Amino acid sequence: FLIDNQLKTEGTEKQTASREEILTLIDSQLKEIAKKQNYATREEIQAFEQDIKVLLKSCLDFFVSYGLELGKHSPQEEFEELSSKLSELENHLNCSRITIQRDLVELEDKGLLNRVHGGATLKSFNLANYGHDKRLLIQSDKKKKIAEKVISLIKSDMYIFLDASSTSYFLSERVFPDNVRVVTSGIDTFLNLHRNKNIQVVLTGGRMNPLNRTLVGPEAISIIKQFHFNITFFSADSIIKNKGVYSSDEEAAAVASAGIEHSDKRILLFDTSKVHIRGGAKVCDLDVIDNIVTDDVRNPHILSLFKGSII
Repeated sequence: FLIDNQLKTEGTEKQTASREEILTLIDSQLKEIAKKQNYATREEIQAFEQDIKVLLKSCLDFFVSYGLELGKHSPQEEFEELSSKLSELENHLNCSRITIQRDLVELEDKGLLNRVHGGATLKSFNLANYGHDKRLLIQSDKKKKIAEKVISLIKSDMYIFLDASSTSYFLSERVFPDNVRVVTSGIDTFLNLHRNKNIQVVLTGGRMNPLNRTLVGPEAISIIKQFHFNITFFSADSIIKNKGVYSSDEEAAAVASAGIEHSDKRILLFDTSKVHIRGGAKVCDLDVIDNIVTDDVRNPHILSLFKGSII
């Protein structure tokens, strides 16, 4: 009916029409009817949808920009302030608010934080329950910064012990000087170091902890005791004033202690996100540590314990 009506209106005697012509005629007639009956045209609907999208995006931007909490204050004085406003994150990460919000969703899916209205909070987690892969995601930028500092301390012909921490793993990604001998209890650290053809690498024996991909137990300690190291690099999950350095894994603590005992120099690798953690299995006393390599040399807690030996 619409086509016949349009053809009659245009005074054409044409009996057939192409598909494109039919669609054009229908669209033209619908517009005429819409104008007469006060209906919206297709273009008006599409324009309305676009305006809605812009409005929704503006609303989302507003609520996302309300604020982003990445942590909560601890009642303990040494706890580092972990809150960061969204605008600061935007400038620091050089990305949009929407990108940050999407990354928060991904981090929540991975179990690293909880999203709340207006932002997110870090989970209160036990590092002992976190596997190697998940530890690599936690504070990776800080750990890489530490690894960058540490590699300059390693010289040719040294004997080095590396524990199985994620910070040691990032160190193993660096290029080592020639003829360095490295002993490690970390399986992934060993595999990384093995790619360096200019160094020698020994993987301790022992029982494998599948969660952390580390070798532990008396066999691992027995291998370590067969060496004497120029430097032992080790990490920890907790530093307690007047008490010592602690790990969330008892067996990993025993392995690190063996490396410390058989070394001329003991260097602690510690990212400042852990300053609020208290507890674990003891690795060593504070006075046996020669240096601490950290991401923030001005952290008050670190300064109070290691002033003069911070790298």
